[in-house]
Amino acid sequence: MNGEKINLDNGKETEEANLKKHKKKLAGFYVSGGDDNFIFNSSDPRYSEDAVTPEIEDSAIQHLSDGFDFLRAERDLLLRMKAPNHIKGVGGVFEDLSGDKHQRRILAYMTGGVDGWNQWDKTSGADVNAFLNKFETPMDFDKVSENFLKMIAQANGEEKAEEYREAMDSFCNNVYGKRYEYYKAMKEIHAEAEEKRKENEGRGKEIFEIYNQKIIRDAGARTANKGNLIGNPDRINEDAAYYDPSKALFGVFDGAGGMGGASRASNLASGVVAEAVREKTPESIEDLINILNSAQNTIKYDPKAGYSTAVLGKIIEKDGKKRLLWASIGDSRIYLVRKNMPAFQITEDEGEGNQITNALGAPNGRINEFGEVPLQDGDRILFCSDGITGDFEKDFIPNEELANIVLNAKTADDAATALINRATKIDDRTAIVAQV
Repeated sequence: MNGEKINLDNGKETEEANLKKHKKKLAGFYVSGGDDNFIFNSSDPRYSEDAVTPEIEDSAIQHLSDGFDFLRAERDLLLRMKAPNHIKGVGGVFEDLSGDKHQRRILAYMTGGVDGWNQWDKTSGADVNAFLNKFETPMDFDKVSENFLKMIAQANGEEKAEEYREAMDSFCNNVYGKRYEYYKAMKEIHAEAEEKRKENEGRGKEIFEIYNQKIIRDAGARTANKGNLIGNPDRINEDAAYYDPSKALFGVFDGAGGMGGASRASNLASGVVAEAVREKTPESIEDLINILNSAQNTIKYDPKAGYSTAVLGKIIEKDGKKRLLWASIGDSRIYLVRKNMPAFQITEDEGEGNQITNALGAPNGRINEFGEVPLQDGDRILFCSDGITGDFEKDFIPNEELANIVLNAKTADDAATALINRATKIDDRTAIVAQV
């Protein structure tokens, strides 16, 4: 030794720094509705790490905690990243892992089952190729890797399973490279979102009393993916929402156009709202219209985006009286739900049946519908996509029943959940309920 001090933590520090960087990029990806420039074009100042503020990171966590689904978009993103075999070939990948017996056993088992396990010393680059054909992304591999580790623990004990857990991490680094780094960042963000969801559920009304005691007593948001109704769990939810009880600001966006463009449009709209609020909390109808006009331009000039409906509402208090300011485009709706009254539809649909005549992103899309409604203490406001209300009579929820569901629910969150469950239209369903 020459007396130099070796820092054994350097590798760990580098890994943690990369994880933090990847999480910031992914936050931009989520809030923008899947704009992969945050991942692949971060040299552009608009998509750099510096452009992803803590507020954007918080917004991404909130988006995921509200249940919005990016599963397919995440998998597609991982597939667009170059894996190590694209650079050094399967032979080079095998060479990197071949010195570790545990990694070779993992490779052998995953490509040959129990028989492969006993033939680990005969593995080669061909097995790497077979593995990648079977598990294209770490997301695919994750589904079976935990079962593998449980099998090791049952057969050989927890200590041996921990050895293989460490080897599994090295194996995934060798086989997936950047794909694995980003997948770990995705899992961390989803874990934080789940923690936030549980925290919000546990705190109930308290959170709203802390942040917005004078205006919002309670609020809740729920969404359901059409994919789960039709047996396609990998389908992306084409609804999006902006949900911030602390600012008494809520929005629902329903994408149209399919082929990934619908989800992109609705999520872009939600992201524009989040970005605008970071600059200034809207306090007037004009502010809401300006935000939706910005969303219109963003979606219209994005070649990958389809169209999106929008309802955006802000509850204010002025001179001791509460009022709902709102703006809309398309056929998503806002309802006023008041005790001893049928639900009252505030917005007017721009379209009929399942056809809309106006939308964000459309060449001539315009914000024609907006207004102001006086509120009373105890009123509940419903913001929803047409997955809740239906397009045709067989799926309609009568206004009297709608009011009973919303008012009889113990909490706003329970009301949103009940509406999701009551709806019959086979579509993405999004409901936000805010109580004055």
